[in-house]
Amino acid sequence: MNRQPRGVRALTLAATASLLAVMALAGCSGGGGGADEAATAGELRDEGASGEDQAAPDAALVDGASPAEKSSGRSSRQLLEPRALIKTGTVRLESTDVRKALDEINAVVRAHGGEIASESTTTNEKGEEQRSRLELRVPVAEFDETYDEVAGVATLISKNRSQEDVTTQVVDVDARVDSAKQSLESLRRLFVRATRLGQVIALESQLAQRQADLESLLAQQQSLADQTAMSTISVDVSRTPDTAQEPRRYDDQAGFVTGIQQGWDAFTTFVVGAGHALGVALPLGSFFALLAFIGWVVVRRRLPGREPQPTE
Repeated sequence: MNRQPRGVRALTLAATASLLAVMALAGCSGGGGGADEAATAGELRDEGASGEDQAAPDAALVDGASPAEKSSGRSSRQLLEPRALIKTGTVRLESTDVRKALDEINAVVRAHGGEIASESTTTNEKGEEQRSRLELRVPVAEFDETYDEVAGVATLISKNRSQEDVTTQVVDVDARVDSAKQSLESLRRLFVRATRLGQVIALESQLAQRQADLESLLAQQQSLADQTAMSTISVDVSRTPDTAQEPRRYDDQAGFVTGIQQGWDAFTTFVVGAGHALGVALPLGSFFALLAFIGWVVVRRRLPGREPQPTE
């Protein structure tokens, strides 16, 4: 067996040790780089760049979820949510006693957990209610029963109802509200960690826009919640018009009884007419008669007396 000199063996050991040291340093350097990348994944990605792009946050971080995940979440939520319905109705009524009808409508609404949102009533010169317009607000679950009972309070003139299913719209607005809240919270976290002036200005602008969008969505959400929780019934109650007495009608066929009825009606008409004429003429006739009498007296006194004729 050939043995290497001690010098060659020493050089070989030194080279091996150097190679191991270099590999160890390379491994440490590679591990340190991965750790740094993982630590800065949530930071602003354009750190150190120029212009407005240096403050633009990661879209995936700000929005919180991908469009596919959002669509899937909305679909699953829509399947679990109950139907959201907007129900409205109008009823027109006539009654000989409008006040009584209004009291009955009020009792019906309160029995079903509703309220009278508005009322407009007009009266005549005697203070009697002539017409009233009401807007009723009742729970959606009580709409059908309340609608039928209100329509039966007085004489029904007309009625109609409508129903709109807004379940998809409600689910969509709710999902958009959740997403807007998450996005706003992510922007706030990025704003706290921002170090450059450009980043601060850009994030402030985006925060203001996202806050305005969230407030608009919250207003839509509140409006839908109110419409789907309480339904609206518009009621118009008017006084039944007074009907004039129809004139008496006689049969076309002639007969003894019909002749008597017609003769009696003619006689009463003549008597009434004559009485009316006499009543009109009597005051005037009395006045002219008085004037004639006074004139006759005056003329008689002024006429010269006749002289007696001589007798032979």
